[in-house]
Amino acid sequence: MILEQEFQVISDVIYGEADGKPLLLDIAMPAHPVGKLPIALCIHGGAWLWGDKAEPSESGMFVRRFAAHGYFSVSINYRLSNEAIYPAQLHDAKAAVRWLRANAETYGADPNRIGVFGHSAGGHLAALLGTTGQVRELEGNSGNLDISSSVQAVAAWSAPVDFLQMLIGFHDSPESMESLLIGGYVREHPEKAKQASPLAYVTDAAPPFLIIHGTEDEIVPFDQAEILHGALLNSSILAIKGANHSLQGGNFGWEDILRTTVVFFDRHIRNTPAG
Repeated sequence: MILEQEFQVISDVIYGEADGKPLLLDIAMPAHPVGKLPIALCIHGGAWLWGDKAEPSESGMFVRRFAAHGYFSVSINYRLSNEAIYPAQLHDAKAAVRWLRANAETYGADPNRIGVFGHSAGGHLAALLGTTGQVRELEGNSGNLDISSSVQAVAAWSAPVDFLQMLIGFHDSPESMESLLIGGYVREHPEKAKQASPLAYVTDAAPPFLIIHGTEDEIVPFDQAEILHGALLNSSILAIKGANHSLQGGNFGWEDILRTTVVFFDRHIRNTPAG
């Protein structure tokens, strides 16, 4: 049984700076924490073109739900593709992880227990965090560079993981969301596309992954989930039969998805030794 508790919210905390603008995050945490809290980092979706940390799904359903289950829970904003092309988005996400690790003690959180989750574009960035923890050239330059950006668990929902294996339909276009992300037509820039694909960085050192995907996803083909699952040493996959990209239409609703993700994080970053 997962017990819920009261929580407090802290909004618009600066975790870094990019292009002369502050990078912001929101925090939700138990009102009366006991011991060091594991950290749950939420990355919003929106095709890398839109979205915000404070949208109801991120700050309401996701982040506050994790806080109610005893997590130091965070939702971040990051530069969108109409502001900066990849790897700016990953640089920002890594800066957030480094900030969390540097400031964890201040908030009573555990810097050695960080899980990251996200849907769609957010799931893509979460997966990249999981597979690039040791890739120094992808750190960016937004503070705390002497601190690791590695994470200890990843939950990727409806996430694209290999752009070169998605060149079908509307994805095969200079105006596709992936092409806009990398700053050029994916078909004409395969190396850039590979560098933006989590699959390219998979090693046996990757943390545990929970992959959730609808079998009828009309945006990100279901085989993207299968490809990632097959490449990882430590992963589990939940295929929601009949569900679309928003994970609706199947027999496994958002309450079930959140519960499954909380249980996964509990197993890997709450009930395991720190380090």
